[in-house]
Amino acid sequence: MSKKTQARLLLLSWRSILNLSTAEEGTLTHWFDESLANGGILVTQASLTRASSHFPGHLKKKGLSPSLKFNAFVDSKLSPTIVIPFAHISMNLYSEIAQENEADDLELFAIACAIQNAYFYQCWDQEDVDFAELFAKRISVAGHLLKDV
Repeated sequence: MSKKTQARLLLLSWRSILNLSTAEEGTLTHWFDESLANGGILVTQASLTRASSHFPGHLKKKGLSPSLKFNAFVDSKLSPTIVIPFAHISMNLYSEIAQENEADDLELFAIACAIQNAYFYQCWDQEDVDFAELFAKRISVAGHLLKDV
């Protein structure tokens, strides 16, 4: 894959995945569907795992039906070709950035993947941006927050 192609790839944060999974039809869902169609979206297995674990609380917070299933979103929207398994992320790099930042966070797998492959890390909100800024010298953060799309 060329550098030019890599620069367009957006690796979604776990919050982005979580919020997209319950987004109502609108600008955000159109952006997401268009990005998927153009092959510009990637997610890590780690981010899916973290988003999935927060899904029940997210539904409750948004007052949504508990019958909604995270797996339904994953199955209908995310093809296996855009999900990056743990095995494709350098454990050495993950360990290095975890140690540097005195953190052991599942989303560090996504950060490591973004650094390793020169992907843009697509943030959902300021909290994602603050987290990504810990790696400012090594990671490119997408130019806008998803909730502002």
